[in-house]
Amino acid sequence: MLFHYFDRFLAEYESRFEKEYGFFRPIIKEVVERYLDCGNPRCGFARIRCPDCQAEHLLMFSCRTRGFCPSCHSKRLEEWGEWVRETLLLNVPHRQVVFTIPRMLRIFFKYNRRLLGELCRSGGS
Repeated sequence: MLFHYFDRFLAEYESRFEKEYGFFRPIIKEVVERYLDCGNPRCGFARIRCPDCQAEHLLMFSCRTRGFCPSCHSKRLEEWGEWVRETLLLNVPHRQVVFTIPRMLRIFFKYNRRLLGELCRSGGS
């Protein structure tokens, strides 16, 4: 479905959506285009041959867009979780803390994404 309407969405974004959702960041277009090409043999593939039976299969290259492509995201999430568990975390109980930006301040972060980095580096108190 996205494949059929993405060009139209891009053409109409400024007039229909920019006022409500803000400037359309170019990275979004890049991510969606990579997703649309995920698994497309025209974008590259590897030929895999079984050394025992000589059966061949084509393995299409993936987009590797973590967070957008459901297939690539789940694979990379699994790999990342395994790496965190084996490499980063000590074998002790851990907690997760979630920081929520107050609703009245969210508009500033919506239109100036660099503020998110500044917020993370602020150390908060």
